[in-house]
Amino acid sequence: MKRVIRLLIVAAGSAFAACTNNPAEDAELAPEAVPETPDVAAVASQIVWSPEADTAPTLPADGGESTFEFAATVSWKVSVSGGENKISWLTVDRLSGEAGSAALVISVEPNTEESRAASVLIATTDGAASTVVTVSQEGAEPVQDTVSPDPVLPDTPVENVLDKITDPAFKTYCERFAGEDGILTRSEAEAVEKIVV
Repeated sequence: MKRVIRLLIVAAGSAFAACTNNPAEDAELAPEAVPETPDVAAVASQIVWSPEADTAPTLPADGGESTFEFAATVSWKVSVSGGENKISWLTVDRLSGEAGSAALVISVEPNTEESRAASVLIATTDGAASTVVTVSQEGAEPVQDTVSPDPVLPDTPVENVLDKITDPAFKTYCERFAGEDGILTRSEAEAVEKIVV
C-alpha cells in the first residue's frame, strides 16, 4: 500500500509541476487553435483603385484605350452612360467580375466631331459601393477653309456680270452692289437676294 501511495504522490507532484501561472507557457502547451471562418457579412464592400489609376482620362480624337486596375472585395458590374448621346463610340472589355484584383480596358473609336464624354460606373453587385470613371475624348480639328470664295488667279480675267445685263434701269440698280473696282462678280450678284423695282 505504501507503494501505491508513493506512486500517487509522485503522480500528483508531476501534475502539479506541469501547471504554471505563466500564460505564455500555457499557450505553448495548449492545442493549436482552429482559426474562425470570417463572417461574409462582416466584409465591407469596397472598390479600391490602384495608385496609378487615372479615373478621368482624356483620349485623343484618333481613338485609343486606357486600362484601369482596381480591387473589389465582392463581385462587381459595369454600366456606361453618356447623357442623351448613344455610347456606340466607347467599349469596355468586360462588364462584370468576381472579388479580387481586376483590370478594365476602355476603348474609344476615332472622333470626327466635337469632343465628347461618358461615365463608366463600376459598382459592387450588392450595391454597397461604387465608383465612376469619366472618359473624355478630344474632338476633331476643324477644317480650315483655304479657298477664298471668289479666287482671282493672276492673268485670269474676272467676269463682270454687269456686262451681261441689257436692261439699263436694272443695270443701274445692280451697280450699287459692285465692288470698288466697278465689277459685279458672280458671288456679289448671288448675294443680291431681292430686287425692288
